[in-house]
Amino acid sequence: HLSGILPSEVERAHSTMMNADMDAVEAENQVELEEKTRLINQVLELQHTLE
Repeated sequence: HLSGILPSEVERAHSTMMNADMDAVEAENQVELEEKTRLINQVLELQHTLE
């Protein structure tokens, strides 16, 4: 009979998916942050060059 096993299995699969999602989002945020930082640094360097 499956009903005893199923809820915990579904729950585990669900939390695994949620964690994978969170990791993906976190990685994307990290990349965006690095890109913005690079851009800001470039702008500051340009500003410095123009002064």
